[in-house]
Amino acid sequence: FIPFASPVPGVTPPYDVSGDRDGEFGYLVGAAYERPDIAMRVSLTYNSAIDHSLDTTENSVVGANQKSQTAINTPESVNLEFQSGVAKDTLVFGSVRWVNWSEFEISPADYLLITGGTPLAFFADNRTTFTLGVGRKLSEQWSVATSVNYEKTTGSPTGNLGPTGGLLGLTLSAAYTMGKMKITGGISYTDIGDADTIVGSAIPGGVFSNNDAIGIGIRVGYYF
Repeated sequence: FIPFASPVPGVTPPYDVSGDRDGEFGYLVGAAYERPDIAMRVSLTYNSAIDHSLDTTENSVVGANQKSQTAINTPESVNLEFQSGVAKDTLVFGSVRWVNWSEFEISPADYLLITGGTPLAFFADNRTTFTLGVGRKLSEQWSVATSVNYEKTTGSPTGNLGPTGGLLGLTLSAAYTMGKMKITGGISYTDIGDADTIVGSAIPGGVFSNNDAIGIGIRVGYYF
């Protein structure tokens, strides 16, 4: 349900939408260069855009159980990743990821009518995310790493389902190796950039600020 997509809140029915699942094919191409003597590896990968068409059902002031097709473009992206040894048991790594988010939107037919042409979800700008980190081998069993993530704040309004405008994050991780088993754990903190959103012709429709996120993960791998 999206209550604000109602011409007269509390009087006209709130908007809701559901879409069926869809599966389509894309492709990935890439190339890599390695120098094992200095633990260097550079790779470039391209992920294609993927077009979807979802069977959609909407309920709103326009009508109940309105059927339509909603086209969605999963955007293309390019990843540049690198690592290199800089000293004994010390590794520098990083990446640059570009995503063509300006080609992405979710625009159910009745929602466009209600809001005067504003998509349900969209991003006005493409995004480039930078990561830079350093890893250190402490012993045959233990290694640690830290990295910083950065994405420039665009200042452009966004849809209400993706109210972010850049980010700055820090990740700390550690790995323990025991024979063929490797256990990796990490924690990350991200300061999520402020963003104003659009609701119909209203800018800002919503103001999102002072948001952050904490992520914790663990992975157990066994190598044959």
